[in-house]
Amino acid sequence: VCIETKWKWSTVDSTAILNNDNRQILFHPRVSSSTQVILADRPLPISGKYYWEIYMPAVYGTSIMFGIASELKELAKVF
Repeated sequence: VCIETKWKWSTVDSTAILNNDNRQILFHPRVSSSTQVILADRPLPISGKYYWEIYMPAVYGTSIMFGIASELKELAKVF
C-alpha cells in the first residue's frame, strides 16, 4: 500500500520553487551559485519504506549531493 503524505516545506533560501501541490521542488531555477537546503515540517515515520524520484535535466558544476537530515543537524554551519 502506497500512502502519499502532504508535506509542508520550510526553505532556508527563497530561490526554491514549489510546484505540483508541493510535490516538486525546483532548486536554482536560473543559475546555481550555492548549496540549497529545504526541510519538511515533520520527521519521517519510524517504520516504512520511502521513495523519491530525482530528476536532473542538464547539470553543470562540480558536485551534486542529495541527503536526509535530522532536526538535530545544524544546517547553517554545514552550508
